Amino acid sequence: MPPHFERCGDIVWQCKRDSRSFAFKCIFCEHQSTAFRDFKVHLEGEHSVQMELDVQQEPIKTKTRRLRSQREKQTALITTVQLEMETTESKLDMTELQLDPLEKSEVLTAAVKPEFESEPESERMLDMPSDRSIDGDSDSLETVPSSSSYFWLRQHPIMLSLIEQYKEARLLWDMGMLEYRNYKRRGDACDQIAAHLNAQFDLQLKGLEIADYTKRLRYAYEVEQRRLQRNEDAVATKWYYEHLSFLCNSVRGKRGKEDRKGGQREDSMLPVPQLTDEQNVKFIELYQRCNRLWDMQDLTCRLRHVRVAAKKTLLQLCRSELQVPLEPAQLQRYIRHMRKAYAQEKSRRIECKRKGIIYKCRGRYQQQLQFLDEHMPPFQCQECGELLSSMDRFKVHCAAHDGSLPFVCPFCKRGFTRSDNCIMHVRRHTQDFHLECKECGKRFANTSDLQVHRRQHTGEKPYCCDVCGSRFTTCSFFERHKRRHEKRPTGKCHLCDKVFYENSLLNDHIKGHLNVRDKKCDICNKSFTSAKYLRQHKEIHAAHKRYICKICGKGFAQYAGLSGHMKSHGTTVRGGTKEETQTKAISTSPTDPSTTGSL
Repeated sequence: MPPHFERCGDIVWQCKRDSRSFAFKCIFCEHQSTAFRDFKVHLEGEHSVQMELDVQQEPIKTKTRRLRSQREKQTALITTVQLEMETTESKLDMTELQLDPLEKSEVLTAAVKPEFESEPESERMLDMPSDRSIDGDSDSLETVPSSSSYFWLRQHPIMLSLIEQYKEARLLWDMGMLEYRNYKRRGDACDQIAAHLNAQFDLQLKGLEIADYTKRLRYAYEVEQRRLQRNEDAVATKWYYEHLSFLCNSVRGKRGKEDRKGGQREDSMLPVPQLTDEQNVKFIELYQRCNRLWDMQDLTCRLRHVRVAAKKTLLQLCRSELQVPLEPAQLQRYIRHMRKAYAQEKSRRIECKRKGIIYKCRGRYQQQLQFLDEHMPPFQCQECGELLSSMDRFKVHCAAHDGSLPFVCPFCKRGFTRSDNCIMHVRRHTQDFHLECKECGKRFANTSDLQVHRRQHTGEKPYCCDVCGSRFTTCSFFERHKRRHEKRPTGKCHLCDKVFYENSLLNDHIKGHLNVRDKKCDICNKSFTSAKYLRQHKEIHAAHKRYICKICGKGFAQYAGLSGHMKSHGTTVRGGTKEETQTKAISTSPTDPSTTGSL
């Protein structure tokens, strides 16, 4: 007789981004534990009395009778359901309803399917092993969720639209694109496909689900393609094979299997492309011409769009001049192998020099790769001989000897102590703004600038002065305001002894004394002493007039123009007359006791 068990809990699971976690959930309380031992201890310690009562209330014999009666009821229910299905089908045939076959099966299934009946869609799933992984993902070939079983691998409008969107998103399947390995952009492409399908069919798909579907489609096409390759007389029997024909060049062959005719591997993704000596020398020459890929002295080479443009140029040169159809992954692997070999040889050369051993070059192309010597680790300090494995640390170390700033902007020659600050500064020069505001579309170089900009839309002012209660959107404005309370100016003009609480204002003030007009308008070439005056001047060239007269509706580009115009109406911008304005100016003069002591 089989052992008797009573239900004491459920197995629950949580789907995370990259994995799934399972836990045991108690039916008597909300306790959950990932280990069975902890779950058992919880039941024995907290619910031992409840478990004993449940067993006493339902003996084994009573339990057996109840199970037997349930089986009999299920058998009778199956017979009834079959009769109802036959009756329903006959009625539908008599009325000759013009229904879609898929919708017809769904209506019947929803109407008469019992609770214990298995999903009929799962029996018509794609015939593929559950332990097969796609691109290293072992969870990608599990049973398709029931929410997608009504359209998965069928000529359903949702499935056809999914394949169409997948075809347009070349980033997800074209290994010839440099962005193929950019997982952030691949995730954005999956999110766009999910949003399109959700808007078209009123679904609730997510980007992770679209990524899983694309992997399954890719494997489904691969299975059918291999079946056709094994049998030359075979004919494609899957309807989706023609729709997924754009994947023919992106499906990888089996590794390690050699072709009988040519003796070469079917897989084109070799670890390193097999090039001849002449091709290797030519490739090194092409790599030297694309200096944005290896020149570590130039900080602009660290910008993503600059590196991508240089890599595209090198890829085109390899395909045109080298006459080798390299893929981006092959190109990256060859560059990595070449740089690693040169770095190892350079380390051995420095080590032989330090130990006084005669150095003998072992590399075949070290002479052609001499241009990498100043840009490849290890780096040796000329002052103390210390070896450093990073270009940034080497620059900081050398700057400590002479007291200079290690990182200098190539555009304005401004120095920085950290490389990331200098790179962010260079991004602003090159307009490399990869973050966009969802409200107005303005782009920014980093997340902090975007966060500060969003406060203009939300009206948030997180910084509050504890003296006067004024609030500010940025920390810099708040610090400058506090210096005014504390009477701590940052600088003083050496010409007129005027104090300033911000260095930029002091510099603009000194330029006004010296008449240094280095801010030039790009429209009329008029020069100004400060960026503030240049910004005010550019308002004249703007097509939209910001300042409008409330009386006659005339527009002005600057506030001064509107202020002068309002005097012709006998009033001011704020709505008062000339006499009221003069009286207010006299009452708020510095001689007034009420205004003394104010900031």
